[in-house]
Order: sequence, then C-alpha cells, then structure tokens
Amino acid sequence: MISLDKVDRSRQKSVWVGGIEYLIHTEYSYWLSFENKVLGKTITYEMLPEFDYLYVHGIPDDRAAGYTELLKFWRNEQPLPKDLGKESKTRTIDWHIDSERICEVFLRLYGIDLETQAIHWHRFQGLFYSYLCNLDKVIEARVWEKKDFKKSKEFQEYEEKIKRESKEMWSLESLEEKPLFKMR
Repeated sequence: MISLDKVDRSRQKSVWVGGIEYLIHTEYSYWLSFENKVLGKTITYEMLPEFDYLYVHGIPDDRAAGYTELLKFWRNEQPLPKDLGKESKTRTIDWHIDSERICEVFLRLYGIDLETQAIHWHRFQGLFYSYLCNLDKVIEARVWEKKDFKKSKEFQEYEEKIKRESKEMWSLESLEEKPLFKMR
C-alpha cells in the first residue's frame, strides 16, 4: 500500500519568528510577486518593509528574521532532486512572459483556472514541477545506463543545431546573481 504521509493536507499557513507565529498569505500569486522582488536582487535591511504585505496579521519586530522565514517558505525545499552543485545560471522560467502558457497548462491538466482560483504556493509548486518533471522521466533517470549508441556525425551536428536554435529562441534574459539578503 502506498503511504501519502508526506502530503500534509493542512499545509503551512504561517511562519515562526522569535517564538511568535505569524499568519501569512499562502496563495501562489503573493509568492510569484515575492519571487519577482527577490530574484537577482540584493535585499537590504531598508527594503524589508516591502515584504510586509505577506503577513495577514501583525509584522515581526525582527524583520530580518521574518524575511529569512519567508525565504524558507518560498523555497519550499524538497529532498529530491538532490543538489549536485551544478546549478545552471540559465533562467528557465519567467512567470510573466510564460504566464499564458502556465495558465493554459493548469487549466488543461488540472482544471484549475489560475485567474480565478487561489491555490496554496506549495501546491502550485508541486503541480507546476510535476508537469515539468513527470514521474516516468524520474524513473527513466533512475534506471539509465550508458549504452554505446552510434549516431552519424551529420545527425549529431543536426541535432545540436536544432537544440542550439531552440535554446536561443526560448532563452530568457539572465539575472545578475546577488545574495538574497544583505545587512548594513
């Protein structure tokens, strides 16, 4: 029998800062906005009030600690896939540019209209990344073994040309890498 113990039906609705629980907005739209504010930017102490909109009631006195907890919620780190230290600096998704495609995928696959339905940020991430990384691809990666497969040089060159052109056609502007928080 399959165990779905990992699936927490209650989902996180708050963050703890200095021993106090703060209820936060969990709808995906708030966190896409958060992501747009932090990616590729250095967040200074003076900028921390810009994230107060995420709290439903009350704002932590220690905004820096609150921001750290908000980052943890946003990242929603998972045990798999493992971080191999080979993170690409290539942007693969832009929530604004790709919004029509993302909305269409959610409506077609899940029956969720993102323009009218509020879903939890972690559920949104799970559904989105499930679409990108289907279980069959995960299993295929787990059982993969190197095989000697000969391709003609012309075919390899053609395949590389198509992949380069496709990458160029769909590439996103890169974000300058900066720390997500900088104290004075």
